[in-house]
Amino acid sequence: MSGRMNFAGGVACDDFVLMAADKSEFRGAVCLTHDKKKGVKLGERLYMYCIGEPGDVSNFEGWAASNLELNKFRFGYELKPKAAHHFLQKAIADNLRPGSNQANVGFGSSGSVGFQSPFGGVNPFGGDSVGSGIGGVRNGGFQQFAPPQPHFAQQTNHGGTSSAGHAWKVDVVIGGYNEVDNKTFLGTIDQYGSGVSEQPYVFQGFSGRFCYSIMDKFYKKVMSEEEAVDVLKKCLEEVKTRFVASLPNFSVIKVDRNGVKHLSDIQF
Repeated sequence: MSGRMNFAGGVACDDFVLMAADKSEFRGAVCLTHDKKKGVKLGERLYMYCIGEPGDVSNFEGWAASNLELNKFRFGYELKPKAAHHFLQKAIADNLRPGSNQANVGFGSSGSVGFQSPFGGVNPFGGDSVGSGIGGVRNGGFQQFAPPQPHFAQQTNHGGTSSAGHAWKVDVVIGGYNEVDNKTFLGTIDQYGSGVSEQPYVFQGFSGRFCYSIMDKFYKKVMSEEEAVDVLKKCLEEVKTRFVASLPNFSVIKVDRNGVKHLSDIQF
């Protein structure tokens, strides 16, 4: 529930994507700080804000950044924003299914997608590595790293299965720029693995619901950076005014052809 108290969102224009997230951190109903650093750079022109349960956020951010960096190391190029969005969406969705062989998807040692095997070290998909993404076996001359092994479903006294599987309880906003197609990208993924991509504007968290009507009125595909910041400020002012939790500080990121740029924080 604490993750739903946070805010993350973005707006995509022709030449850039503007993203914002609050800097507050909650434990239940208690706010611990208004100066929490959030977000992770996933590529030269790709950035992700992640809100949710604090432990899951930290774990997922590290896992996502490491896997995408490994892909770049192996093949010599970065995934484009839409491909990265699809990869992370599938990873979250697969981790919802504790008994699935496809839990904890990552880039395998052969360069194809590999899987963390629940079969006691035997890889049912063939090959010489059971490691997932950045996986657990030394292969190809370098060490792979794996995300935590999920807890698979256990039998209950009633003959059913318990929800013992580990799932990342995170909501994600991903913004990027495809320099090949000269297109901006903005998308979201929620904790259930549902995602939308190539959206003009998106928001995550309870407070994000106040922003859609504002964007419906003021959004334009062609805007300058100053205009986009002004529209985003209108949204954040509404969040600060109407939402029950205090969210006074917001970090702002701009992603364009030149890369990722941190803009001045918005404070109320």
